[in-house]
Amino acid sequence: MLARIKRDEIIVQEARNHWDLRPIIDDLNNMFLARGVKPIYFFTGMPGANSAGLTMIIKLPSSLRDEDIRALKRYFQFRHIRVFIEQ
Repeated sequence: MLARIKRDEIIVQEARNHWDLRPIIDDLNNMFLARGVKPIYFFTGMPGANSAGLTMIIKLPSSLRDEDIRALKRYFQFRHIRVFIEQ
């Protein structure tokens, strides 16, 4: 899997199935809801061996601060997910 972090959205790509995304959703929900931020989730793609996998797009109502981006980067690296920071 790989994660792309932008100021107003987070994209997680190449998930094999929804079970790979479930712990990420739980963790990110806990982090965002504790700060009063309500993320909106979108899902595209198809699981399976012959596809690019599932993509989860998380839209945020406000921009992420630099500290938030660094924390998210560490979180994804801890889960062995490649991280790309996009401006």
